[in-house]
Amino acid sequence: MTALRDLVPYAPPAEQATVVGEIIDLAPAMDPSSRSDLLADVAPVLAALPRPTAVDLLGRILHPRTTRTRQELLWELRAVGAVIEQIGGARAVADAVTAIESIGRWWP
Repeated sequence: MTALRDLVPYAPPAEQATVVGEIIDLAPAMDPSSRSDLLADVAPVLAALPRPTAVDLLGRILHPRTTRTRQELLWELRAVGAVIEQIGGARAVADAVTAIESIGRWWP
């Protein structure tokens, strides 16, 4: 997995999304802390991808996480926060924080 991560900066721009996609597909098999660190490492590349591609890949990161623990999901959201901001701006980050806080109040 780290070998793929290390290749991302050297991949031609047209191939970076493919490499990041492969990392995302393999990430669920990792332990939560390592997965979060890996996602944080590829987040800058993900944020620089064209918006439709970044949205698709972000969805692939977050969707399967609904079966993860709250802590794991929060680690991953922290790891891809810059991507959320790149896609939706500061408003998207603020809305995500508000939603997380609201969920925390309803289901402590």
